[in-house]
Amino acid sequence: RLSPNARLQRRKNNQPLQSRYCLINASIGITAEANAFYNSRQTWIDFIQRLSIEAAIMASALKTIFTFRNIPCLLNSEYFGINRLYLTNLSVVKNAHFAGSLCYDTIIKQDDGKMGINLCYDMTRLEAVRTLVKLYKHQFIGLPKTETWSETYFSISSQTPFALEM
Repeated sequence: RLSPNARLQRRKNNQPLQSRYCLINASIGITAEANAFYNSRQTWIDFIQRLSIEAAIMASALKTIFTFRNIPCLLNSEYFGINRLYLTNLSVVKNAHFAGSLCYDTIIKQDDGKMGINLCYDMTRLEAVRTLVKLYKHQFIGLPKTETWSETYFSISSQTPFALEM
């Protein structure tokens, strides 16, 4: 982003303004659905947000976990191969922190050209709640029904529509 002084200088010189964007994190599944709910402006979430952002994040996550259904999909990656699975959550990250105090413990290099990928699959609601608690403790690697790897490219497809959060 340009500073206000740089914008003013460009306007004086009749140069067009340019915007550049970069993607830090993206998700499909519970994280994307919880983020959409958190931003939904529902009265009770707005009320909780005024009291505590962290409590509102937790309330959104728990509400989503208890209404979410795993997404049948096809994942294709060099690391994971081609697999049909029931996706609970997939996070693509360049920053391990993704919501309030929630954080993956995966090793991510900022300049290696690879994405950190954190996958949760076929989880029950109780397993998803346990994973949420572990993410508050920054303890994701090695949890049951999870995979973590780095990749430059992967694809995911599903006949079921899903939210994509970026």
